[in-house]
Amino acid sequence: MQWNKVKVILFIILSAVNLFFGGNLLWQHLYYDAQQAHLRQDIATVLQTEGMEVGALLLIPSRCSAITLMCSRDTVMEEQIANGLLYQPVREEDTDGTNRFSAKNGTMTWKSDGSVEATVSCDTTAAIPSSTYALRHRARVLLEKAGISMRAAMWTVDKESHTATMRTTIAGNQVFGRSLSVCFRENGEIFITGRWSFGTPYARTVDQEQTYEAGNAIVRFAQEGLEIHKIEAMEFGYAMEEGNAGSIQFSPAWRFTTDQGVYLVNTIKTNPKIS
Repeated sequence: MQWNKVKVILFIILSAVNLFFGGNLLWQHLYYDAQQAHLRQDIATVLQTEGMEVGALLLIPSRCSAITLMCSRDTVMEEQIANGLLYQPVREEDTDGTNRFSAKNGTMTWKSDGSVEATVSCDTTAAIPSSTYALRHRARVLLEKAGISMRAAMWTVDKESHTATMRTTIAGNQVFGRSLSVCFRENGEIFITGRWSFGTPYARTVDQEQTYEAGNAIVRFAQEGLEIHKIEAMEFGYAMEEGNAGSIQFSPAWRFTTDQGVYLVNTIKTNPKIS
């Protein structure tokens, strides 16, 4: 009898706890929805003065914090990747810092801003991967054997062009433009293109973490005088670009998807750039 009473009391306590947390989650969801609706309306009013409108699916991010990061160019890793893809490659270095590798089965080029392009001749009798899984798997094996880290790798696949593209985040943020695409061709060639960096990015002592408001960013973007009629989406992340003294810089940036294309806005530089 006593145990039955204890079970009833425990059940009541657990039910109350569940109701509390469930109600709290519901309140947070409703608060977020209301905040989004209010912010969208305010932004829509401002955009109207610039001849623009807000896309129906536009989600405006919360406050975003990030710090500018640096990464040293690693020419040793560039050569290691070339050795992993090509058969006994010969290295040539241009005066502009471009590293070129050539071999019997292909070529590879690394530029100082992290841009890479390679063509590798493989078995001409091998069939092109046809499924999403096969494309991703073949591309992953190829890059991993060459020495590219697969840590936290995210993949997208375009079956029509037989291309698999890999991306990773830095400090929890996506990096716009930092990706490697592997394209399988009918003649047995594999074409690799993209931009990449090696090592762990670091912050300079002069740089401090900054907070960025999405509402302010979208209004400033709308006032750039671009021939845009609708903003469909916006995302926060890093812009990868060439730094000083052989380094690569990751600057906080916004990416806007519009009816006229995709624009990248570096928070350090003011001019939007088509990405």
